[in-house]
Amino acid sequence: MFADKFSKYDKCAPAGVLLPKIKVDKKFYKKLKLSPDIDNLQFLKKLCWESIKEMGINKYPNKDVYYDRAGVELSVLNELGFIDYILLNWDILNYCHENDIPTGPGRGSAAGSLILYLLNVTKVDPIKYNLFFERFVSKSRARQIEKDGITYLDGSLLADVDNDIAYDRRTEVIEYIKSKHPGRTCRILNLVSLSGKLCIKETGKIVGLYTEQEVNELSDLIPVKFGKVSPLYDARQESELFDEWCEDNPKVYEIARKIEGVIKNTGVHASGIAISHDLLTDICPLQKTKEGELISCYDMNWIAELTVKFDILG
Repeated sequence: MFADKFSKYDKCAPAGVLLPKIKVDKKFYKKLKLSPDIDNLQFLKKLCWESIKEMGINKYPNKDVYYDRAGVELSVLNELGFIDYILLNWDILNYCHENDIPTGPGRGSAAGSLILYLLNVTKVDPIKYNLFFERFVSKSRARQIEKDGITYLDGSLLADVDNDIAYDRRTEVIEYIKSKHPGRTCRILNLVSLSGKLCIKETGKIVGLYTEQEVNELSDLIPVKFGKVSPLYDARQESELFDEWCEDNPKVYEIARKIEGVIKNTGVHASGIAISHDLLTDICPLQKTKEGELISCYDMNWIAELTVKFDILG
């Protein structure tokens, strides 16, 4: 019966991601002295050229390097169908700049894009620091899907921009996104699974009859790498003391292994916002949080196959 409630989405879900419709405010066409009838590629080109002049790049001794790089990036982004995605990021970050909402300099592979630098989405000059655009977007990785005459993007291979926005004003940005894409935005479900540390502690108390202090000392033997708890099997290879304890307590260890990774509870993704081309009610089951916010019933891996996941990191 539970599966039946979700089955309707199997038939209506798209073959991949359709980028949300970008509605550029008319004031920007007027500011750039452009006709509202031009396509988004031409609008993006004009934005970049104006930025080149404002930054003084047109007076750099190596200005031709910037011109060539910008031309290559625009060509690749257009070929892969990413123009609207770039403008989506520009629209949201530009809202932040216009409303004095502090933003970060950009992180990860997005810092390799000169176009994002020109749009002030990032604040890192990739030419100056020899950063590669291909780390951000690669024609060999991106994939388009044709179905019924419509071109979809493979969401798992979509370019990813992580945006740092002042934590105390993230709500304003989220409300802006909702206003620009009504009925097409929601928070993203987060699945919380049982870690090896928690499993070994609980089974140690219940099955092994150890005290709270003893299982706490035991769990400290399980390594944590880059903030991630090592799986119990790997922990035995990495910690001789933990391996010896497991040899002496095989039943506790085996039961802990069986429940490790089981979903403990659900939560809300800390920074992710799903933005859809279609109404979310048409492609994805939804629920409400205690605070009344809409949240997807799919986790971030599945929702990325249907919508654009926009990250607003604090």
